[in-house]
Amino acid sequence: MHRLEEETDGRTEPDLTQFGLENSPQSVVGRLKSKPECRIMSQQLETSYQALLDLLKQHEAKLEHQEKLAHLLETAEIFYDHQHKEVTKVTNVSIINL
Repeated sequence: MHRLEEETDGRTEPDLTQFGLENSPQSVVGRLKSKPECRIMSQQLETSYQALLDLLKQHEAKLEHQEKLAHLLETAEIFYDHQHKEVTKVTNVSIINL
């Protein structure tokens, strides 16, 4: 535990501007002074949370589709390898019989 604290002490706060977050969550919460501001922030948080859930579902569906595709490609590869071996046998027999 102490080692983890040492490793993280030297790190700086992440740059949140790339995610559209100019301020840390703590500073945003510290600036909230009225109930309307809290309500607006809560709605924005809920909207962002829902967008992240939707994005996660899309990525999970894409991953599932890619896994199915990979399985089909592996099956196709086995099938075509078998077919290639059969063609090679037939070709060799044809050459011998000539």
